Amino acid sequence: MGISRIRMLTRAMILKTSSTHSHSKVRSQCAILLFFVLGLTAALDIGAATVNVDCNAGGAVGPILNGLKTGDVVLVQGTCQENILIQAQLSNITLDGQRKATIKAPDPGQPAIQILGREITIKGFTVIGLRRTQRHLFHRG
Repeated sequence: MGISRIRMLTRAMILKTSSTHSHSKVRSQCAILLFFVLGLTAALDIGAATVNVDCNAGGAVGPILNGLKTGDVVLVQGTCQENILIQAQLSNITLDGQRKATIKAPDPGQPAIQILGREITIKGFTVIGLRRTQRHLFHRG
């Protein structure tokens, strides 16, 4: 084997080792980034709160909405006599009627629940007081 052949083989081995090391380094960096993102997501969920609203005891959903943060859950019970407006700055919140809350919209000319925010979950409500001609229960602005 000539010296030039040994040099070529040595260069090929160095390049292959560098390439393997580079792929390993990229994998390690991706794993670290994934771990960081998952940790950050978990930290955001830890900060989420559960807020209880009892409309039969004088509570209302509307006034507490501005104090909510991303990930918060509002557990509602009773009959809420209000049209609910969820503003655009709210995101990733849940209004849960727990299958026992009622929304009785006093203004039939407006949506019972108007959603301007993003990733809003509404579940477990009975809605009464709508006119027969009303086209929508929820309205996304």
